[in-house]
Amino acid sequence: MGGAGRPAALRYPTLVQSRALDARSASPLALAVALPLSWSRDPRALQFFALGHPDDFDERAHEWHVRAALWAGDWARVARAIAVMPEPLRTQNRWRYWSARADEQLGNRDAAREGYAAVIPTDNWYAALAAARTGQRFTPRLQPLPRDDAELARVTGAPGLVRVRELILCDMQSEANAEWRAALDEFTPAQQTQAVRLASGWGWHMQAIAAAARLGLFNDYELLYPRPYDAEVRRSAQLTGLPQALIYAIIRQESLYRADAASSAGALGLMQLLPSTAKTTARRAGLAEPTRTSLLQPSTNVPLGSSFLRSLLDRAGGQWPLAIAGYNAGPGAARRWLASTPVETDMWVENIPYNETRAYVQRVHWHSLVFEWLAERKPRDTSVWLGTVRAPGAAAAPATAD
Repeated sequence: MGGAGRPAALRYPTLVQSRALDARSASPLALAVALPLSWSRDPRALQFFALGHPDDFDERAHEWHVRAALWAGDWARVARAIAVMPEPLRTQNRWRYWSARADEQLGNRDAAREGYAAVIPTDNWYAALAAARTGQRFTPRLQPLPRDDAELARVTGAPGLVRVRELILCDMQSEANAEWRAALDEFTPAQQTQAVRLASGWGWHMQAIAAAARLGLFNDYELLYPRPYDAEVRRSAQLTGLPQALIYAIIRQESLYRADAASSAGALGLMQLLPSTAKTTARRAGLAEPTRTSLLQPSTNVPLGSSFLRSLLDRAGGQWPLAIAGYNAGPGAARRWLASTPVETDMWVENIPYNETRAYVQRVHWHSLVFEWLAERKPRDTSVWLGTVRAPGAAAAPATAD
């Protein structure tokens, strides 16, 4: 991704000259060159962002301008690039965190502390990082969903959800999903909230979590972070030496607990394994070779998915962000994103060029933290997230692991 930017950068002066473009007219072309250069972390990206006119910066250009400045270690430019973002973008937790980081690097200590403090209550990857930056242990903000017994009774007896329950019991998932969506559309927001509780009680975690997300309800961790596969996860943790919280984090992110999940790319089961990957992993781990049917069984899928993640972690030199990125995008892609020298973990993750993988790494870290907190109910030390990411075999800096 981004390789096209290099030849375009070389042709840009000739193109501008041949068309007799002035700086304003050439601005869109400059940004079109800057973006792929930034995706490949080419330092020339900043030169081309500087040629862009402010009116031509869309959301993507604003964001990658900041990321290119981060990669270059130009903190003054980071601060300026965030300051000119439209307010709805500038006030996102992501950019409030990076604004505070820039203030800290530029010696604006009070502004940095204020910026971090504003992010910490938001419960996400950036909140946990902000806590670590200020030397605090992090506690997720548990907010149980309101319980209304009268509304719950109405929802439970609604004909649509009665049909949903029967379809689930008949293992007719597609039909149940369609009926569920139709039923929720007829409910008030208060009734939809009780439907989340009902679906969770059925063990239908995928729809409970998805419905809660649509309502903007994320902080009932007791309800939305269940552990329905403890036996399989415990056995897999013993087999691989991985934390149970991390295995559950991958399960939650990959499949939302649906054992029969199948992606359009052919990945199967709780940990979304391609059959070819599962077979290779089984041979290396000394496990029975799986079939397509057995990959839909938690007793097969979870040990194999955990063993695959363990192999990625070993190849990554014990670096969780690199291994988790490899689980989503493939280990080859993750290794291509490495720099020749160690890069701070938050900066490396922010510059992952695949939006999906960047979000995946952040969410898996966050899910793992929540599962750990639920197990112990003690504030978490997230300072371990502040290490570096490096090429395996390079001089070790503190690993980002928990």
